[in-house]
Amino acid sequence: MRHIIATLLIFCCTTLAMARQGYSPATEATPPTGEVINKHMAARGYRGFVNYTPLTFTFVNQGIAGNISTTHGYQLNHNHFVGLGAGFHINLGDKGLGVAIPVYAAYKGNLGQQLAQFTYGARIGAAYADYGNIANEPSTHSGITTLAYFNASIGLRLGIARYFAINITPEIDVFTGQYSIIGAGLRLGIEF
Repeated sequence: MRHIIATLLIFCCTTLAMARQGYSPATEATPPTGEVINKHMAARGYRGFVNYTPLTFTFVNQGIAGNISTTHGYQLNHNHFVGLGAGFHINLGDKGLGVAIPVYAAYKGNLGQQLAQFTYGARIGAAYADYGNIANEPSTHSGITTLAYFNASIGLRLGIARYFAINITPEIDVFTGQYSIIGAGLRLGIEF
């Protein structure tokens, strides 16, 4: 698991370094003569996200869950973002309560240049979890364990300004390892 996290961190740092070469904030602020900046497109540079999923339905234990997460990184251009983040998940299943803290690398893409745009993304990393009491096998409960974490989302981005947008995206969360928890919900997010 440490090798996966180290590889993800190296990938993100390398991507950010390559994107930063040849970039000047002055060229971002003042476009070439005649070019108009579209206020609905994400600006290059630092970007942060705060996401909230109030209700997630879990398939393995017929429960409900909720989570909050934050991701920070670099917007390479309007279409591509890479970053790192963390979250907090609470899962109430038919066998009790479970919690997880995922730490992940994230990619997000945008398509379109109008106010309403298509957005998609993925997260991959590790989660420190105590889900054993609600997993399929109650005998797997052994306190806090490390699980692999994956998240995929696809939905709508409302590009209100170059440095502010609202995201509404259905998502799928997967925690797997000693046991698996799979859920689907609707993520509400703000990017700044």
